[in-house]
Amino acid sequence: MGSWFFEPIFLSLGIIKKVMIHFTDLEKGYSLFGNKGNVWNNTAHIYKNGSGNLCGTPALSTNHVRIEGVMAAGCKECLAAYVQEQSCLEERGSLA
Repeated sequence: MGSWFFEPIFLSLGIIKKVMIHFTDLEKGYSLFGNKGNVWNNTAHIYKNGSGNLCGTPALSTNHVRIEGVMAAGCKECLAAYVQEQSCLEERGSLA
């Protein structure tokens, strides 16, 4: 699986780490998608071609993530769904 990195987010309570995945580490058929809010909040979605955002959020806006050159997905639900999908694919491959 691809390389994961952590982006430190500073809050009044200290440093919280946010898991993100770089777009180059996504498998073929996946890309990044998001509106302006996703750009500002580092919460770009993982978009699966032919299916939509993995978290189920509709992809109805202009893809500002692409326009602004965002490089990493930060939507927690998309990240969890992506890891689950990739784990299932790896299991199927090892059983064959």
